[in-house]
This record gives sequence, structure tokens and C-alpha cells, in this order.
Amino acid sequence: MDVEIEKPHVHHRRLGIPWYDLAIPIAALFISFISIYIAWHHGKVMQELVHQNERLVQANSLPFVQLYSNNGPDHFTLVAANFGVGPAQIRSAVILVDGRPMPSLADVLEACCAMKEQRISKSNLRGAMIRAGQDMPYLDATAGSPALRPLAILYDAHRIETRICYCSVFGECWVRSSFDQRLGRDPRQVKSCPIGPNQYRD
Repeated sequence: MDVEIEKPHVHHRRLGIPWYDLAIPIAALFISFISIYIAWHHGKVMQELVHQNERLVQANSLPFVQLYSNNGPDHFTLVAANFGVGPAQIRSAVILVDGRPMPSLADVLEACCAMKEQRISKSNLRGAMIRAGQDMPYLDATAGSPALRPLAILYDAHRIETRICYCSVFGECWVRSSFDQRLGRDPRQVKSCPIGPNQYRD
């Protein structure tokens, strides 16, 4: 019966030269440090690539809401339009006449025109989701409406203001005022949208 004899492990033979005997373990330690650094650097690079990709996705999903009026001899329309590349969810909306918030269309008509007639199309801004490239009329007075000219005159006199707060699909939010837009100011980014008691609900 043959018995396999394990060969003894042969350690590095020392030559009695101090610098040579230390060179190999130091070199091995140096290579280990280099390997650790390369692994750490690779991890950092991958983390940065992931972060850049997230920012790119967010940039390609940013909404940009504009508030404007579309006036003519036979119509007066207030419009919210999304000129961004991602959908915008309107979390809060307020319409003000002479600085006073109006909770409904009836209040707007009473404040601006001393009338309560309802021959006006309207949409509820709050909670609306506006896709990229989409516009949403939220107040539309057409020919035959007694409020058409008074609304247009007050809007041109900067007495009617719309304030909204909208968010992207990633939860980034901005406040937009029709007054600020007329002055060429960009929407102001906020952490969250305030929802006060005087929201416009029509």
C-alpha cells in the first residue's frame, strides 16, 4: 500500500541580505494597497456614474409651467401650460383679485365684475396633472359673457394674479406666479407645496 507523503512547504529562503529579505514582503504589501485603492476608486467612479445617471433622468423629467392669458375680441382665457420635458402635478393654486385670494369662480366674478353669471368655462387647477407640451385653460370667458371685457381689463392692469405650486414626478416642487412671469422671473424652487385655506377650487 502506497502512502502519499505531503511535501513540506518551502518558505522563502533568506539570503542574509537585509534589504533583499525585506523587499519581497514590502512589494507584496504595496501591491495589496494598490489593489485596495483600485477597488475603492472603481467603486467611487461607479457611484458617480449612478449619481450622474439619476441627475440626467431628473433633468429629462423636469416640468416648466407658464401662466398666461389668451385674449381676443371674443374671448378671455387664462391658461397654465407645461413647456418642460416632464409632467407637472399642480399641488396648490390660488387666484387673487387686488391681492385677495378668491376660493371660487363666483368670488372672482363678484370681486372683479360685481356679477355672478356662470357663462364661463372653468377647470380646477389644484390636483391637475399637465403633461409635457400640454396646456390647460382654467378660466375661459367667450363671446356673450358680460364678464369678458372686465376680466381682460383687470388682468391687463395687473389686478388678477394666479399663484400655483407644482411638482415633478420626482417630488421636486416650484412656485410660479403670473406676476413674476410677467417680470421674466423663473419659478422658485421649494421643498414642498403649501396648501392654504384659500385654494381655488373651481
